[in-house]
Amino acid sequence: MQLPEGYTNPFTILFKGLESTFRQNPLIKQFIRTNNFIVFDGVLGLKTRVQHGDLPEMVIIPNGHSQEDMGTSATGRVSESYRVFISTDDKRMEAIHAFQWEIYRCLETFNAQVAGTLLYNGHPFIEILKMGSGTESMSISETNRGINGWCAVWDFTVAMQFSHNDLQFNYIPEGE
Repeated sequence: MQLPEGYTNPFTILFKGLESTFRQNPLIKQFIRTNNFIVFDGVLGLKTRVQHGDLPEMVIIPNGHSQEDMGTSATGRVSESYRVFISTDDKRMEAIHAFQWEIYRCLETFNAQVAGTLLYNGHPFIEILKMGSGTESMSISETNRGINGWCAVWDFTVAMQFSHNDLQFNYIPEGE
């Protein structure tokens, strides 16, 4: 699919802002190799064998969206949910706790320093990032791509608000 030159949308702007925030975290930068930070901007096949250099890895993926109640009479709201997956090659509790803490710090940094700088059609559109639930467990190598260590999932949702001018295009009924 080829998008028009200069095309942009708030979902991509938001995702790039999130990705940049995670990539700039000092601990994540130190422990997650560049190629192990999966962003799905190309073809990503399944690994038949996970090797030492493949871990730890981090993946941020969209996890659904919903229309929110009207913001005002002139705005509309939508939210996008995401999941952050971490797979380690480490069985120590300290390892997963460190990543959990840094994920939380990334989300707080995004709210405080990044969200207000993201613009769609020249206007800020992020209302707030809200943390959801998280789970962690010891992976079982036979069922989890051969990974033998801690795995964790964190959910969060980003609420966005747009003017009706940004949400609507000029509709012309067919035949007119």
